[in-house]
Order: sequence, then C-alpha cells, then structure tokens
Amino acid sequence: MAVKLLVLALSAASALSGAHAQTAPVAETLFRNVRVYSGTGDSLSAPTNLLVRGNVIASIGSAKAPPGASVIDGGGRIVMPGLINAHIHMTFSVWSLIAATDT
Repeated sequence: MAVKLLVLALSAASALSGAHAQTAPVAETLFRNVRVYSGTGDSLSAPTNLLVRGNVIASIGSAKAPPGASVIDGGGRIVMPGLINAHIHMTFSVWSLIAATDT
C-alpha cells in the first residue's frame, strides 16, 4: 500500500512540475564593429555586426541589438570560428602500453 502511494505521489509531482515548466529565454549577443574571418578563405570582412542567438550565429551584417541582448564592441577586432587542438603524442600512448604490460 505504501509503495502504491509513493508511486502515485511521484507521478503526480512529475505531472505537475511539467505543467508549469517554462523554457528559458535564449541569450542573444551582438558583437559590433568586428571583422569576420570565415575560415574558408584568406580575407577578412569589412567591419560589421554579428548577432549570436544561443550558440548559433543568427546574422552577419547590419543587425541591430534585440531588446535584452548583450552588446560587445569589438573595436575592429577579428571574430573567427573556434579552433580545435587535434593532435596526439604517440610516445605517451606507447609508454602507457609498455608500463601496463610490464607488471
């Protein structure tokens, strides 16, 4: 009986919490006066604005800051795609294997 009441209470709490769930607003950031390097060519754009919504570039150009958006003045600096440090040290891997089999 106690188990059934516990399951019923947990089910009701779960249903009620979902009924009032709200989606958090997506953060927006406008970078003003930046030069965009796309990573696909060897040139920079002219100074422009770049609007980021969440973690996605929403627009590049004469975008205006939406209400509530953060605004960062780039001062003519360069904006570019994230870089990934994709390399390994094979010697470290070999020594780990040797150490593991040497016991």
